[in-house]
Amino acid sequence: MDEYVVDTSIIGQRIILDVHTAHVRTLVKSAAASSIDLYLPEFSRLELINIIWKHVRRQTISARDGEVLIRDVKRLPLKLLSSRQYEAAAFKIGVAHDLAIYDAIHIAIAHQLRLPLITADAKQSAAASAEGVELKPITDFAAT
Repeated sequence: MDEYVVDTSIIGQRIILDVHTAHVRTLVKSAAASSIDLYLPEFSRLELINIIWKHVRRQTISARDGEVLIRDVKRLPLKLLSSRQYEAAAFKIGVAHDLAIYDAIHIAIAHQLRLPLITADAKQSAAASAEGVELKPITDFAAT
């Protein structure tokens, strides 16, 4: 079974249409079929709900649609990890690469679990590479 740490912004493209949505749908379908495990810090659910809130606030989706999307977020096949044990490493990565801690924690998790990171964030990708974390391009997952 393949395992990956996934940046929240990638999973966000499963709920809000964006450039990699088709690839992310394939990734999530594989996770739902139990052929892939996707790891994220536990606060990622709140980040996903915040993405939905921003779209409701900007009136690009309705509040009712936002509520439906929140229910969808809760059903995503994600392995949520406590960030507590990765905080010190994330802080060091954040300082070293001028990276927000909520982005650095994905790198810290990937590094400590020795798993590839899936992200579309260039700054996070550069920091991950510098930390010796393997990157898995989202485009490796065939768009459906």
